[in-house]
Amino acid sequence: MNKQRNDGALSPARGFLPDSWRRLFSIANQLRYGLVFLVLLSLLPAGELLIHLSFQAQLQQSRLLQKERSLAAAGQVDNYLDDLKRKLSYLARVKGLTNFQPQAQQSLLEGLTRHNDAYEAVAIVNRNGQIVTSVSSDVPLKLENIATSPLFIRVFKQQEDYVSPVEIDPQTQQLTTILAVPIRNEQDEVDGVLLARVNLNFLWFIVSQTNIGKSGYVYIVDERNFLIAEKGSQPETFQLQDLSDRPFFQTLVESTNSAQLNVYQGLRQVEVLGASTFVRSVNWHVVVEQPTSEAYAPVYQLLSVMGGALVFVTIATVGVGFLFIRQIIIPLQRLTTAAIALSAGQLETRVQVHSQNELGTLATAFNHMAVQLEGSIEAVEVERNFVAAILETAGALVVVLDPQGQIVRFNRACEQITHYSFSEVNGCYIWDLFLNADSTEQAKAKFESFQAGNFPQQYEGSWITKEGQIRFISWSDTALLDEQGSVEYIVKTGIDITERKQAEEELIASEQRLSLLFHQTSLAVMEWNLDYKIVSWNLAAEKIFGYTADEMIGHNAVKFLVPEPLQTEVDQIMRNLQKQNRWRV
Repeated sequence: MNKQRNDGALSPARGFLPDSWRRLFSIANQLRYGLVFLVLLSLLPAGELLIHLSFQAQLQQSRLLQKERSLAAAGQVDNYLDDLKRKLSYLARVKGLTNFQPQAQQSLLEGLTRHNDAYEAVAIVNRNGQIVTSVSSDVPLKLENIATSPLFIRVFKQQEDYVSPVEIDPQTQQLTTILAVPIRNEQDEVDGVLLARVNLNFLWFIVSQTNIGKSGYVYIVDERNFLIAEKGSQPETFQLQDLSDRPFFQTLVESTNSAQLNVYQGLRQVEVLGASTFVRSVNWHVVVEQPTSEAYAPVYQLLSVMGGALVFVTIATVGVGFLFIRQIIIPLQRLTTAAIALSAGQLETRVQVHSQNELGTLATAFNHMAVQLEGSIEAVEVERNFVAAILETAGALVVVLDPQGQIVRFNRACEQITHYSFSEVNGCYIWDLFLNADSTEQAKAKFESFQAGNFPQQYEGSWITKEGQIRFISWSDTALLDEQGSVEYIVKTGIDITERKQAEEELIASEQRLSLLFHQTSLAVMEWNLDYKIVSWNLAAEKIFGYTADEMIGHNAVKFLVPEPLQTEVDQIMRNLQKQNRWRV
């Protein structure tokens, strides 16, 4: 019975959620999933932000590296051309150069060509556009209609330095350009033009020495958007290419000064990370391009390393967290299992937790409580068995009803009186079995109006046995209340007074007969108490002694009826009667 009561107490909590949901929302799972969630919530956003920032920083570093490479290559080109122009300008500042003797001019021009092999040919042109002196290393300088050419007009008439478009020399098949500066006479007036045909082979040296990783390359585009040099090509076989119609080039040129990364299909039709630097002295562009697969390789490597580190740290953190949580979960599971077993009636259950923390204290307190509970329940069981034994063996009738009048307990005395077994009456309404038709409606109405204040009650009533016999019972009803103060059970305790009722009826009949004899007999009958005061006096006594009942009742019979000499003897007789109950005189 105790186990059933415990199971019933647990059933609402167990039935609140299915077992699968209860396991999912257990404290152990909440700790596990909560730890994973907190780790992911703390590490992943921070890791992702760090990876993102590192990724952007690495991309920016790649862009800066590309820009630095293009700046370095452009600086070399600019420095080389500036050196050529500077030497040319230095010679052009010699006053009266056009008036020197041809031999002197020849010597000066030869000295200029010896300073740099890039000077293929150097010439002095007079104010009429005629070459007056020229020096060449291999192929003589041949210029037609120089007086009407842009070179002569811009240098002589507009007094500007001039760099001609890059051309392929038809004789040497080499890329060349012409540098031209104005020269002055002794009056410091522009009196001619000093020009030099420059071999651009030095561009290949610059682009070949520019390191752009394993597969990157650099190339140079002039002001006409013609490709004039490219790493990996040979100057002897190189052909000028017009890049104006290439979609990437215009965008690349426009974003030369932009901080944005340039990713596009490059010169070699491969996606590249490119950077361009403008060589202002000659209006050229030096472009550096590196395939993104190589340029982003450090970025991807960084991402993989940081991602792997993040995963490792996350796993390590979760693992360490699980180890700590395990120190909490296992004692909790043991405590939970022990609590369930204890509630199921396994009173010998104990918890084995040796932690030196609150859980260990809780386990010790639990074991102590279990010991006390086991002792208390054993005492309750002994008392319950004792009470049950009393109820079963006592002669009193004990019936337990619910508030609707249904029988829930029926002791052995009830079974013996009514000849019904408990199994026959269990769950039945009391008035359907033991009350007659006149008492049924009254009993039903009484149960409907039951309140805690109506108890206890004492009354007498009749019961009908299984064989139809009527037994008279003296009842004492009390109520057992629930936690809300409402009637939960009604306990009826009764004593069978059938024999007493019969005896009372017989006694009444006897008294009636005795009263008849008392009043009709011819014998004088008188009754007095221990104080000799008369309490009854019949008609015959009135006739014999002459005193009426009103005159005698309440007075001392000895003084009225016994002569004084005999009063002492009568008093002795009365004392003997009181001692021996019987005395005949």
